[in-house]
Amino acid sequence: MLVNRPKEALFPNELWARLVGQLSDFMAFVTIAIGFGGSIAVGVFQVSNGIDVMLGGEKTAGWFNRRNQKKHHNRGAAIRLRLYFVLRLFLTRP
Repeated sequence: MLVNRPKEALFPNELWARLVGQLSDFMAFVTIAIGFGGSIAVGVFQVSNGIDVMLGGEKTAGWFNRRNQKKHHNRGAAIRLRLYFVLRLFLTRP
């Protein structure tokens, strides 16, 4: 059920109620999309850092460890990209 449905039932032929309802539905969709994107991003970075540690990387994030930043940067980017597509695939399936 969308946020707009109770407003349509209470005020059936009112223009302002329809506009407010459509705006609230749009804001609800945008909020869900931003939350979903943030969840995927956080999951990708957590799993990527865990895999990096298991493969012998440093236990700190790359921006804290300047000495090995260039050495691990390419491997970390490739892992993050693969994880992004895997998480997106499994989280968007119905």
